[in-house]
Order: sequence, then C-alpha cells, then structure tokens
Amino acid sequence: MAARFDGRFAGHSVSELRSGQSAGAASSFGVAAARLLRIAGLHAWYFALALSRWLLRLLWHLLRSLFIWVVTKSPLAESRRNAARALLSLVPWVLIAAGWLALTLVTLIAFYAAVLPDPRQAMLFRLPPNLTILARGGEFIAERGMRRAYVPYNDVPSHLIKAVLATEDRR
Repeated sequence: MAARFDGRFAGHSVSELRSGQSAGAASSFGVAAARLLRIAGLHAWYFALALSRWLLRLLWHLLRSLFIWVVTKSPLAESRRNAARALLSLVPWVLIAAGWLALTLVTLIAFYAAVLPDPRQAMLFRLPPNLTILARGGEFIAERGMRRAYVPYNDVPSHLIKAVLATEDRR
C-alpha cells in the first residue's frame, strides 16, 4: 500500500504550516519530523548491518575457497599419502588465529589511544611557580617552591603570614 501525499502533513495543510494559523501545527510538524528521522535512521542502521553481514559472509566464503584451493589443488598441495598434508591442513587455522590476534591488537591500541592522555602533554612538567624572597633593598634572601612539598598551614610561622598580608595590602 503506497502512501500518497495530498498536501497535508500531520493533519495540517502546507498553507496552514506556512502562515502559522494552526497553533499546534508547528509542534505536531516537529514531532512528526522527529519520528520520520528516527525511522530513517533505523532503516539506515539496518541497511548498514545487512551490508556488513553480507560483506563478512562474502569474505568468509572467499577465504574458505582460497584455503580449500591451497590445500587441495594448489602447487603446495601434495599427495594424500604425504605426512605434510596434516600440517598443510592447519594453515587456514593459523591464518584465522593470526587474524584474530591482529584484530585484538588493533582493538587494544585503539582503546588505549582513546583512554590514555596525549604523550606530548604528559611530558610537559606543570611546575608550581617559584617564590623569590627579597630584602628591602632588593637583595636575594631565599627562594621557595622547588622542593614541591606542601607545608601545612599550622607549620607556617605567624610573622610570615602577617608579612605576606602586609605586602598584599600595600599593593
């Protein structure tokens, strides 16, 4: 049963939608459009799944045919009485195992590339700023901040706290 467009959308005519005469026209239009977009997205997803399943099935059949040819008809295939035939029958399984190993490695690399931080950013040191203490005349007294150790507030002398506050208040 084919749907026929009769100039109406979600129960409203195109002229009503353009003029804005119908108050619920815009909201019902938006709801209907969202529903149609969800349906289109779902169909696109099903199509992508079917296409990938078909491609994987084709790849499997091609590989299987190649392995059977290698084992039975290729120049590598030897007579049935040969002892190497048993080892040759393992070739497809070794290739499958190598494929799974490669897929696992690619997946692990992609996962850790997404989770771990950028190595260029990890190499940059985020050092705290140094504090240089100078005398009134500008002579160097001390420099703090290179030890990278936290000093608890209770361990800071009160005259140092008052000196910092006085310096900040003066500015």
